[in-house]
Amino acid sequence: MERQFMTEHLILLPGNNQRDNDSFMEMLYKDGDFRIYSGVASTEKNIQMFQNYFEVNESCFYAIFEKEQREHFIG
Repeated sequence: MERQFMTEHLILLPGNNQRDNDSFMEMLYKDGDFRIYSGVASTEKNIQMFQNYFEVNESCFYAIFEKEQREHFIG
């Protein structure tokens, strides 16, 4: 059974690379401070290593979506 959490407006689902990886990496490039998420400098090598980690460890994070629009990835 997939463990999920809900608030009034959000739903947290176990990470799924096919669904979340591209959106998550785009968020890191555009909106986020890579160092906050990873603890290392934002270099192409570190970003690639970070992405590879998520490809190997599919369910090590949760993805956040709007409850009313489950296709709208927030983070």
